[in-house]
Amino acid sequence: MDAKGARLLRVRIAVGAAPGERVEVVSVEDGQGGVRAGERGVVLSVGETGARVAFDSGDQLLVDPFTVRLRPVA
Repeated sequence: MDAKGARLLRVRIAVGAAPGERVEVVSVEDGQGGVRAGERGVVLSVGETGARVAFDSGDQLLVDPFTVRLRPVA
């Protein structure tokens, strides 16, 4: 596995959900504006820098899974 593949795998594991799955924001560290604990949405995609999430509020954000903890929800 090359470095790019390793970064992508690390982010996918940190996100904990695949594209199409619903997630909830569990916690947010300082500096990640635009998202709050308790918000829910659907993962649209996962890339090397984070997960693009379409939140129920209508916002679509690129979420850094190392500063915003997500968990899958039913």
